[in-house]
Amino acid sequence: MTGDVLLTIGVENRGTVTLHDVEPSIVGTGFTSHDVTPIPVLEPGEIAEVFVAGNFAQAGDILLTVRIEGKRFYETVTVTSPTRQDLAAQKAADEAAIETMTEQVQSLIEEYDTLGEELYAKRNTHDISGVQLDDLRRYIYQAESALEEEQVQKANVSLMLANKEYQDQKNKLAKAEKKSFFRRIKDNIQVISAILGSIIATITLSGMAYSRYRNTKNAVKERRQKKENGEHEEQESKAREK
Repeated sequence: MTGDVLLTIGVENRGTVTLHDVEPSIVGTGFTSHDVTPIPVLEPGEIAEVFVAGNFAQAGDILLTVRIEGKRFYETVTVTSPTRQDLAAQKAADEAAIETMTEQVQSLIEEYDTLGEELYAKRNTHDISGVQLDDLRRYIYQAESALEEEQVQKANVSLMLANKEYQDQKNKLAKAEKKSFFRRIKDNIQVISAILGSIIATITLSGMAYSRYRNTKNAVKERRQKKENGEHEEQESKAREK
């Protein structure tokens, strides 16, 4: 149907090299892409999806040319013109989708907070170096922004990415290995060393500050002494002249 659309493209890495930021380019008569959500990392043998938000300006059988990582693919899609009933139904569907996704985002925010608390609780007992919540937070923010602007397709994509990222990070946290006793002791020693280092640095800086203060004070004292000596010599010279 003409108007705004969301294209989902499955991509499989059949090579032996890891691909980064896989982003397709789509060209077709009457088609314009608005936003592309790339695949951040695609390992060999892995399959992932790319989401392309765009618009079809005309109806008919449209030949799309898709370029990905130097390769070219072709796909023909049939685009129809919407009727008045179609537009009304689409509007109602969008309103319902916005309401549903708003609830899903709020639920995901609560799950994000819970995951953050679990991550904090395990920081000293488990190796959580592989767990990162930055992308999850970004996807949630993008979904919220899209919903505020009533951009249904963009909100839907961001929400799907957020849910996937949440599951990935939750699984990583669940599989995080416990630190050994010696590892925990080593980490604590590093923390203590860092604290002591900052104290030493503070003391050193304070000592330098005192040294500068003392040097400045001595310099002022010397200038004052020279001035007093000069005035004394001038008085003696005047006395001899008399």
